[in-house]
Amino acid sequence: MKQQHKHIKTPQAKPQPKVAIVKRNYVLPALAAILVITAIVFSPCLSNGFVNWDDPVYILNNNLIKDLSWKGIKLIFSNFNSDNYAPLTDLISAVQYKISGLNPGAFHFGSLVVHLLNVGLVFLFIQLLCGRWEVATITALFFGIHPMQVESVAWASARSNLFYATFFLGSLISYFYYLKRNHEFKYLFISLLLFGFSIITKAIAIVLPLVLILIDNYEGRKVNKKAIFEKIPFFIISFVIGILTLLIKHQYGNLKDLSPFYTIFQRIIVSSSTIILYIFKLLIPVELTAFYTYPSKLSNGSLYFGYYLSPLIILIITYGIIRLRRFKKEVVFGFLFFSLNIIFFLQIIPIGGTFIAERYVYVPCIGLFFIAGRFFSDIIYNKFNLSINAKNSIISVMLIIVFVFAFATWNRNKVWKDTITLWTDVVNKNSLNETAYYNLGDEKYKNKDFKGAITDYDEVIKINNQNVGAIFNRAGTKFVLNDYRAALLDYDKFIQIKPLDVKAYLNRGITKEKLNDYTGAIADYSEAIRLNPKDSDAFYNRATARIFIKDYFEAIQDYNQVIKLNPKHDDAYYNRGNAKIQINDFKGAINDYDVAISLNPQKTRFFENRALAKFRVNNFEGAISDYNEVIALSLKMGEAYFSKIHDFHYTKMDDAYYNKGLCELWLQRMKEACEDLRKAKELGNGLANEVLEEFCL
Repeated sequence: MKQQHKHIKTPQAKPQPKVAIVKRNYVLPALAAILVITAIVFSPCLSNGFVNWDDPVYILNNNLIKDLSWKGIKLIFSNFNSDNYAPLTDLISAVQYKISGLNPGAFHFGSLVVHLLNVGLVFLFIQLLCGRWEVATITALFFGIHPMQVESVAWASARSNLFYATFFLGSLISYFYYLKRNHEFKYLFISLLLFGFSIITKAIAIVLPLVLILIDNYEGRKVNKKAIFEKIPFFIISFVIGILTLLIKHQYGNLKDLSPFYTIFQRIIVSSSTIILYIFKLLIPVELTAFYTYPSKLSNGSLYFGYYLSPLIILIITYGIIRLRRFKKEVVFGFLFFSLNIIFFLQIIPIGGTFIAERYVYVPCIGLFFIAGRFFSDIIYNKFNLSINAKNSIISVMLIIVFVFAFATWNRNKVWKDTITLWTDVVNKNSLNETAYYNLGDEKYKNKDFKGAITDYDEVIKINNQNVGAIFNRAGTKFVLNDYRAALLDYDKFIQIKPLDVKAYLNRGITKEKLNDYTGAIADYSEAIRLNPKDSDAFYNRATARIFIKDYFEAIQDYNQVIKLNPKHDDAYYNRGNAKIQINDFKGAINDYDVAISLNPQKTRFFENRALAKFRVNNFEGAISDYNEVIALSLKMGEAYFSKIHDFHYTKMDDAYYNKGLCELWLQRMKEACEDLRKAKELGNGLANEVLEEFCL
């Protein structure tokens, strides 16, 4: 019997959705295109200068970056610059300074190069995260060209953001290699090392261990002893640097106390509103500004109604994420990445004077852009089963967004051109921003636009009539304009608010001297001395005021105190000598002039007055020697034989020759005397002619 074979039906694989196969050679062109676009839209920053907001502290006047010797490097790592411990930032800036000095263009070029490097790292990070080059492309593109990134790139002092991000992303990428390459220890070690670099560049990197846990969750890694123990070094570093940072911030007074302004409930509202505002600005980057003030309150003490909606909006977003069915994993990762990296900027622990800051989203935005990248990528591959028209419309919207972002970033870079353009932009966005007006006033004063500076200080005081900095600076500016009475009123107001400020009494005293109120000036200097008995300037100024009222003995006592506090104060010796001449103590005066000259032998007036004192004690040879020094110094400094614009210098020269001639007459050296008197006459001395007619005919 013929055996029949059973036909076994081969199971058919279930139909799979078609996935476009992308060649690997698409990756590099895509990345290159992103880098080129980013470089173009940020190129205006290369012509920017420094600004007066933090740049003087972190760069211009930061002596730490001006010494790249081993001693200097040791100092960088053992000192705190302002309120931050960021030695690696200072070290990188020191290298930059060694190469280019304080060339702002070089600093901005360096920042742009690092930003481009970070764009590449974001691309690689997202590629490792989801394995899709197109998602990485969109994410990196948005990261590279978003207008909120301008603050980190175009502001020289914000370059720490760029450096920390480089090491932060490098650490995450190394951790991915650790996960994907059979947990090879070297990748974990590299991740830890880069984390260490990141955290001593900017302390906000302390959140990285939490991001590693987030990556574990995204990769479906089980929580076990190995996963826990490998992160202990990361958490230890985070804890130590976190505590150190809080202590430093507290020491420098940068932990802002909001309790006088907001109730506990209002602080919760304010904190929740920051995260909503960050998300809104990332989605719709309008009305961007360098300085966001804290929310103001209504007359009844409550916040504006919109702020109270913030917790509700957060709940709605959270509920929406929970209810998601499509790429929920990516959305959860993206929002948690954003939230973890922004959490310390939500004013839970208020730091600094701004409500929010655009530079704070530099790394956190990667999470939201990852969600956007996944969404638009799925649209491109039509994973939503949309019609062709709908798909093309959404892709067109994405391209329009890219264009708008790029255009806005190009223009936003120009805002950071200099201090004036920066703070003018801020006041145009918020006319009640006292910090902006204050900084404008300072810059205009620096540029000798004194009237413009006063106008800006006026605006500050209109907004906050207790802003002592603006009151003090306005007083000083009015003083420069010789408006002494107006300056005096400002110093009066300042002292009413801060009655223990020594410098205010000193400046008010100087102002009163300009108004010939020497008694009032002496009273102010005396108060300054009472507040700080070791202030040599107060004693010096009081002595000078006493000279004007001919109280020479008391003036000498004050100069004695100046010299006691500062033995190398050459002018104190000089002026004490002048006071001694007034009481006919010529020998004492000569001794003081001797010391003054030994301390500073380049001041002609020291020699002039010593010559006068020597003349009074009939030491004509000594006087002639000093007048020769006056003439030699004047010639050396190029103060002779100039046009009449240098009449002040002529006076020094003609007086020196005239007085020298008189000394020669006393010594009956007629030839030398007549030569000196003729030179004095030639230089315009009116008295010389009369003496010449009498002795040199």
